[in-house]
Amino acid sequence: MNNNILLYGGDLIGQGADGCIHKPPIFSCNIKKYMNKKYISKLQFYNSYSKNEINASKIINSKYSYKQYKNYFSVLVKYCVLNFSQLNVLFSYNNNKDCFFYTDFYENYNHFDSNYNSDKLFAISIYKYVTGYSLKDFFDINKTILLYKNNIFDYFKHSINIFFYLQKSTFIINNNLNYVHNDLHYNNIIINTNNNNLPVIIDFGRSFKYIKNDITFYNKFIQYFSKFDFKPERIWDSFHIRFIYYIFKDKSLQKYYNTKNILDTKNILDIENILDTENFLDTKIIDDFINMIIQYDFDYYQYICKFKFDFVYIKNMYKQFLKEFFYIFSDKNKFPYINDVIYHIYNNSYHYSIDSYSVIFSFLDFFLSNYNNFSKENQLFSFVQFFIKYLFVNINPNVNTKFLYKHHYKFFKHVYKFFKDHENLDLLKYEIFYRNIVIYFKDLNINTHFFINNDIFKLLYDNRNFVVLLFDK
Repeated sequence: MNNNILLYGGDLIGQGADGCIHKPPIFSCNIKKYMNKKYISKLQFYNSYSKNEINASKIINSKYSYKQYKNYFSVLVKYCVLNFSQLNVLFSYNNNKDCFFYTDFYENYNHFDSNYNSDKLFAISIYKYVTGYSLKDFFDINKTILLYKNNIFDYFKHSINIFFYLQKSTFIINNNLNYVHNDLHYNNIIINTNNNNLPVIIDFGRSFKYIKNDITFYNKFIQYFSKFDFKPERIWDSFHIRFIYYIFKDKSLQKYYNTKNILDTKNILDIENILDTENFLDTKIIDDFINMIIQYDFDYYQYICKFKFDFVYIKNMYKQFLKEFFYIFSDKNKFPYINDVIYHIYNNSYHYSIDSYSVIFSFLDFFLSNYNNFSKENQLFSFVQFFIKYLFVNINPNVNTKFLYKHHYKFFKHVYKFFKDHENLDLLKYEIFYRNIVIYFKDLNINTHFFINNDIFKLLYDNRNFVVLLFDK
């Protein structure tokens, strides 16, 4: 074992709750040919994560050539599995034991139940190295602005470009591959400096395949809520995830379940018992959930913008669209059992809401956290005001009241072309623009209510010269 498992001194370049990233890779399981700076390895705590990555990688490889997908996704190249003894030997070559979770696991190993004594507990996964930095780093204007020669307009322009590009990436994952990434926060998106600073999506460890109205895949989806830690206060998770977790795990609802002590176990049979429970949801229970969501979300939004942005109307809109979406589940005739509620969410909105929500949330975070920086540029700041409202409207869980995927880009392209077709924008009347946009929305079967109530169309019209300038670039 000592001869077959060696540590070549890979430097720790990243770590999270589920594992650690090394470059060059940790060497194990006859993967010596990847031991160079073109590759990295991820030591994963649970081998089930690597199985998810294997499945996602196979799907992507079967649908696209490497040249086609390399600019959108970084997928697994090679992997091997280790038991605890092998991992212990591996780390004996590294006195620093530089993965924080390894030390924690080692110290608490004897306290884990027998299910963890698996020969396939850990996984080492190999990926091609993406040269660049995380989207989170890009969002830090103090770090990134020098790349744009202190030109805040070019920096802003590229952030919009990244937004559109990520919508295309999520469209490929969700629609073309029938996959859900399920963990698309801004540390799992790498700005690729070898490809015009465009984003690459990494880490498919929590991903899963989605097939609408397929009971087998629905059951697999349900199991995610016994594996992973979703909570209503996790504002980067979609409303759908937080609502399902609220139903399954909130202590205040435990009295309604068909089973006891659910919170003390991760047995999937307990969740199945919850699904068989008669629908106990009413508007009071749903209001408690909505109020909790609004409290968590806007405490965060106000904090990151340093209380500079006025959220009064947006907060009311939030409450309204959440009620419109979730109140339907209080109808016992349509949804007699909890399973009917979850199954409806799964089949009608879940798969194209998780990843899309994550992207929109990330950019809300970006524009609000940089709100003060953008306020120094008057024309740019006016458009930022518009775009923040635009993002808030499109975070709505109801798919009939927002844009999905590439429709974001198509919408702005339509608006840009409309403005360009008018020789003198200063003479363009708002009523003409408004009628054109309403027809555009009608053709897409999208409700304009929240767009109009948030002055989205009016703000876009007021910024028409900037829109032309931005998209000319």
